[in-house]
Amino acid sequence: MVLHGFVFGHLVFTRSHLGKWAGKPHTILVWHWKDTGERVTLKSTRERRCPKCKKRATALGHDPCIANLPGVVAACCGHGVEEAYVMFSKPRRITIRGKFDR
Repeated sequence: MVLHGFVFGHLVFTRSHLGKWAGKPHTILVWHWKDTGERVTLKSTRERRCPKCKKRATALGHDPCIANLPGVVAACCGHGVEEAYVMFSKPRRITIRGKFDR
């Protein structure tokens, strides 16, 4: 089975690799960039530009448009290909999804 998705606005897919889990052989799924076939890593994510705003991810791999918002545990602008979201940490986890216009 191959899964598809987006990372930082770029299409990715899974490829199975043989690995080990608890000392036993297992097949694991690893994300790869659709355009190059390379593995998705923090380094490769930082090297890519957002297809919408053309900015690069922060050093920690965060979305540059909305990185490090106070009280937010996760957020993504959608990069022009997905629905945007903001997940707040307090008083309880609340997620807002939709299209954010700039």
